[in-house]
Amino acid sequence: FLELGTIMPLPATGARSSADVYSAAVAADITLARKVHKSRLSCSLALATSEKQRADLEDAERVRWSLLFAAWVQEARLPVCAEIEATTCPEESWKRFCGSRRAKTLRGRAHAWKPVREWLVASSGHSFPRKISDLIDYLDELLQRDMPVPRTLPDSIAAAFSVLETMGCVADEDRLSEKPLWKATLD
Repeated sequence: FLELGTIMPLPATGARSSADVYSAAVAADITLARKVHKSRLSCSLALATSEKQRADLEDAERVRWSLLFAAWVQEARLPVCAEIEATTCPEESWKRFCGSRRAKTLRGRAHAWKPVREWLVASSGHSFPRKISDLIDYLDELLQRDMPVPRTLPDSIAAAFSVLETMGCVADEDRLSEKPLWKATLD
């Protein structure tokens, strides 16, 4: 396959006319393709040659995203931290921390949560919402900007936040993602 911008060598002309050379070039099976992969995982999976290699790549990517979520949970000091640190091998427990969630799902949740986390740190000095108004203020600030907000962004943020609370073992009565005001804000 040829990449865009590649110059295809012309066949030796000999006694052929330019029209014959052109016809031969047009008749040749040339595929100009530009592969753009949305993620590092999809690029690696496209190059994988076996199912085992694909599974190993998926597992490695899942561990990568699990460790990012683990860092966020540790930073927020959620209840699961004490449980995992009490295990005999906390490093391995953190790798398995996200359970059976797929790497692509974790990636999507992480991309939704990262700007929220950064805004929380900048605006309030903590990396996890302490009250529901933290999240509502973030959404309000997004809506007040001149840039358009994707229609699915609030739901993506809500899903990421809910996953963090679930993985962090936040008690049901303390979950901000289940509060009626937050749910009403999303509607």
